[in-house]
Amino acid sequence: MEFLVLAPTPTWPANLGGRRGIVSLHKRLQDHGRIHFVLYAAEGEWRDGFDEAAYEGMRAQWDSLHIVTPTRPVHTWALGEDHHADEWWDEAIGDYLKWRFDRSQFDAFFVHYTWLSKALTFAPQPVHKVLYTADRFGQRRQLFESRGFNREFFHLDESEEAKACARADTVIAVKEQEEEYFRRICRSAVLTVPHFEPRFRTGSPPASPVLKIGVMGGYNTINRENFLEFMRVATPIFSRHLAAIEIIVGGGVCDALTDYKNPYVRQVGYVENVDDFYSMIDVVLVPMIWSSGIKIKFAEGLASSKPVISTAHAAEGYSAPHPYMRCESFETLAQACVDLSFDRSLLPPLVAATARAWTDSDRRLSVAVDQLLRSVRSRVPLFTILAQPNIGSPDSLEFRRLWELLQFSKGVSRCDVVLPSDVRIDPTALRKLNSVCRLQIGTDGIVTHDIALLVIMDCSSTYEQVLDAYHGDLAVFDAPGEGGLDLKAFATDNPNSSVFIFSRRNAYSAHLSKLPNVSFYETSHYYRDAGPVVRYWGSEPTYQPVFHILCDDRSKALADALRNVVKQWESHATVEIFDFAAEDMPSLVERFGKPSRVGARPRLVVDLAPERPFGALREIYQRSAVPVVAYLPDQADDTARRSSAGLHAYTPSNVLRLLHDGIKNHRRFLTIDTLSQHRSQYMFVNDAGWTVYWRTLRYLTDCFRYGLGGTRPIGSTAAAPEAR
Repeated sequence: MEFLVLAPTPTWPANLGGRRGIVSLHKRLQDHGRIHFVLYAAEGEWRDGFDEAAYEGMRAQWDSLHIVTPTRPVHTWALGEDHHADEWWDEAIGDYLKWRFDRSQFDAFFVHYTWLSKALTFAPQPVHKVLYTADRFGQRRQLFESRGFNREFFHLDESEEAKACARADTVIAVKEQEEEYFRRICRSAVLTVPHFEPRFRTGSPPASPVLKIGVMGGYNTINRENFLEFMRVATPIFSRHLAAIEIIVGGGVCDALTDYKNPYVRQVGYVENVDDFYSMIDVVLVPMIWSSGIKIKFAEGLASSKPVISTAHAAEGYSAPHPYMRCESFETLAQACVDLSFDRSLLPPLVAATARAWTDSDRRLSVAVDQLLRSVRSRVPLFTILAQPNIGSPDSLEFRRLWELLQFSKGVSRCDVVLPSDVRIDPTALRKLNSVCRLQIGTDGIVTHDIALLVIMDCSSTYEQVLDAYHGDLAVFDAPGEGGLDLKAFATDNPNSSVFIFSRRNAYSAHLSKLPNVSFYETSHYYRDAGPVVRYWGSEPTYQPVFHILCDDRSKALADALRNVVKQWESHATVEIFDFAAEDMPSLVERFGKPSRVGARPRLVVDLAPERPFGALREIYQRSAVPVVAYLPDQADDTARRSSAGLHAYTPSNVLRLLHDGIKNHRRFLTIDTLSQHRSQYMFVNDAGWTVYWRTLRYLTDCFRYGLGGTRPIGSTAAAPEAR
């Protein structure tokens, strides 16, 4: 799977709790796919400079790394009483995402944090959109003001936070208490993914009668005020018991405590290596009685393997199996510190409880990630396209046909493209395909039960084993026939599967369409841009005496006779014969893929083999508004007559008259030329066939997403399920 992650927080060095939390989540996801990390360089050392070592570290962490530099001031004060959801938005992020999503395909898009939620609106519909909240920003201003403090950082009212969350398919909360809040304000799926940090090695302080208790915190009002309030309560308790306690404070919070003096407190300031800090202490203390979000220092304490003592508020979102890990007040927490200082035998049970809590957090993270992955897979179906063997260059008609089908399909789904092992494709075309989808050469390892719709563009026996193992819905963009894929057997053996066939009708497909689960749509060859030939020819009438004749082995003699007649009428006329019997379709398509090889736009095309699968060539003519007339002998069968339904059908005498008018009488010939232009406009600009295909894809996607059983025949007017 492919995951795109946008975050304002650098992940290297992972020396802060917030960074390690991002790393732990996405490293778990990296076990199931590739992580493409996009750093919006708005925090830490990246705000004012470029950290070469951190850049190289993040490149080593993730499968790819991109940097988006801010083009506006970051972390600004609210323009009104509260911020609005997009007040910190930077258009540079949107420009990058437009560019990236146009060139790459992802299964899920993770955005950290709420103030960057607008990024989710740039993801295509098939991409599963995930908002990692990390904190509740709604009513944050009121929380600060109720304590008598000024508002800080980012704060919203509930309606704006609901607006941000509504952009996501899944909202990630960091604790159950906030999960309930997010479920109340939005209709998105909400999942609790606890902050987790992997274990790190720590040493022990020298033996001492003084219990070393460590407090680590970042620079913010919440950390400062909770610590000061705790010390106001704890200092007299420590003194009353004459407790041998030293509170060691580390991290950015020390910058907010520069004037604070207390005989029980020693400040060590910013710690370069967090392992060194935890090696200085015997016990981890998390003194928080009010705040929002999850307490990263609690998770960090669990990962240090040191015993953790905490308030119940600080332990929200974590398992806390020991009473000292869930003290109800600062008084109780201070008394726990005293108890441990006098009785060190209380420490081993607390260490064991801390280890159990860490193991439980590890388990809960794994469960949450599995649930998230199931959500990604279940809400966005996988369409797999089995491509034709002869693709050629990006200018070839076959590539254009595959590209157009891919563009339509990936608009509603995840798409894989499978190329046969003997594929003929230009390296440039291969790179272009690889930039927008998952590409596989050869059929080995295809897991058919994950596929919601199998799209076949080659009905030869190349993909026979894939079809044998598949039992879902099928869309076919090639004329089926005898000796290729046995679509009749597939439809018969899989009565609950719907088979949609988009092609010219022939005897085999007419027989197939009688089966109850087969829907046949007689369409063009399905590529809106017929390549450089159409651009080279244009669609304006031509007065050069150029004629094309399509034939097969049965009509080759007639084609030669027509060429001789035209040459007698006009010696300078050019008559090109395309013999289906002498050239296979890939050769003909490749010949048409280069304008220099097909010459000028023909004035008229005579189709002497309308039952033959000349669909790609006919479409080029029709897109260029070139008149195509089909010669139907009196003994022509029903298949030939149906195949010529989109063409002008003429008798032999009428064909000769049209050829003569094309040379001698421009005014009379202009009537059919104008009619061809109208027909081209109707067939390819309006493009009703694509509309039908698109409607079907959307319907299948909705059935997959909302768990609705069954499908409907393509072209049905039944309404698709409403979005929930």
